[in-house]
Amino acid sequence: MPAFAFEDKDLNGVWQYDGFFYEGHRYPNPNPNLELYFTFNSVSHVDVLYYSRKNEVGFCERRAEFSVKGNSLHQQITWINPANNAECQQDVDMQIRRASETPFSFNVGELWFHLEVNGKPFTYILKEKNGRQAHTQAVDGIL
Repeated sequence: MPAFAFEDKDLNGVWQYDGFFYEGHRYPNPNPNLELYFTFNSVSHVDVLYYSRKNEVGFCERRAEFSVKGNSLHQQITWINPANNAECQQDVDMQIRRASETPFSFNVGELWFHLEVNGKPFTYILKEKNGRQAHTQAVDGIL
């Protein structure tokens, strides 16, 4: 990870799940029907996690307050969409008041969340969506 600190505004925009790194290999999104997005707004300090699957009914959505400290993303979930699918409640990222701290970095139009799976490094890869800055400005009233 970089030796410098990021700011909240560095996350602004829409980021789409694209795959992951594990055990030295990069893998594409294992489910091409999964559409997962993070949208960050540094003015309101709110981010939205939304995901659904093509050709399936329903979705999961939540909002969180966020801040960046150094190279870590701090989030506290503040709202869960009441229309979420029932299975969303099994996802730890869909549980009200849950707080998390996630190290992150950037790599050429990608946002990388640095996690662990089975005690080994696991990097969750999100791709920058085209026009993410413009989209963030458009949703300022929502977030």
